[in-house]
Amino acid sequence: MPAAEKLDLKRARDVTPSEAPARGMPPLAAAGVDLAKWVLIFASVFIVLALGLLAWNEANLSRIQANYVEALGPAQSVDAVNRVSELTLQIEDQRKAFREFWLQLTQMILLNLMLPVLTAILGYIFGSKGGGQ
Repeated sequence: MPAAEKLDLKRARDVTPSEAPARGMPPLAAAGVDLAKWVLIFASVFIVLALGLLAWNEANLSRIQANYVEALGPAQSVDAVNRVSELTLQIEDQRKAFREFWLQLTQMILLNLMLPVLTAILGYIFGSKGGGQ
């Protein structure tokens, strides 16, 4: 490699690569790509909303549980301890049922509805003669 002092910069010229020819997609394939983008956006928004609802419910039930325990005050009798224990079990059962319901609903919508639609759209885009070029 030549040293920097031996380079002749007076004879150097600026070189830029030529522009590559751009070919657009056929209109039907472009519509398929746009539709696939919207399906992915819809699925992403649904996942974010489902996770937000689950987080809100967990925070809300924790606050309710803390309020009940605080309202009962210090355990002065066996009856008060039993009521707090029963309340805690009921709240935990409600949390578990709520989580299971939303998990099953989310799985049903995403796996049984969104995934087949997205697969069909992408299969059409990449499997059609115009989309693969």
